[in-house]
Amino acid sequence: MPNRRQLLDAHTHLNAAILESEPWEASYKASPSTFKRLVHEEAALQASANEYLLGLAERIPKLINWNDPKLMQLRADTTLPMSDEVWKAEAALLMASVLANITELQVIGANAGEIIYSIPMGFSTLNEAILVAAETQTAQMVSQVNESTRRYIQQSIKTSIELGEDGAAMKARIMKRISNPVRAEMIAQTEAVTAYQSGIELFAVETGAESSTWDCLLGACTLCKPLDGVTKPIGEYFILGNGDERRMPPGHVRCRCGRIINYPK
Repeated sequence: MPNRRQLLDAHTHLNAAILESEPWEASYKASPSTFKRLVHEEAALQASANEYLLGLAERIPKLINWNDPKLMQLRADTTLPMSDEVWKAEAALLMASVLANITELQVIGANAGEIIYSIPMGFSTLNEAILVAAETQTAQMVSQVNESTRRYIQQSIKTSIELGEDGAAMKARIMKRISNPVRAEMIAQTEAVTAYQSGIELFAVETGAESSTWDCLLGACTLCKPLDGVTKPIGEYFILGNGDERRMPPGHVRCRCGRIINYPK
């Protein structure tokens, strides 16, 4: 019988094949070899995130002060504050779970730039700029995930109290909300594009690129559509349809927009 690692690997390969068939902006496929690596690493990141969330669901009781009488008053401090050592431990666990995936995705983006624009630079997981960028992105992701987890716990507690559920049912509701595989999918799709584009950005800076042009998918959403064909100097921000700023795609969760890098003529 296959062990869990073998099952996870098989699921990752299947998920990569599915991701490969989904709509992507053309620049991602300009280098078929790096595109193959991109979809595989996104699938691997999704598996890593899903495994972390499953473990987190089992650790949920540690994140809630079940004996606090304020629990039934829906007070935010019934969930341990983000400064608590338990949350710090969760941050460290999540960081360890996904940092290698994020680092590899940054390298893939930089390697794609090398191939597409025919400028070899030798980017790898040993590159200092890659390591710093990957750690920065992962730390930001960890903070956002933990904040979302805390919010989901509070929302689930509120729902359980409104429905008159007992403690066991409340815990089950929270665990189901936290370990939802759709959450891992959303994290992976967004962070994979973020890391890939960050790698492209590092490549662009290192090779003296002048600007980048936002390129949307056909039928782009109202957030990204106004940016289609817009060119900005490297490092400057694009303005989404709702006024939010982005230095690069993704413009939102599950965004598959891309960029074209431009050099001085």
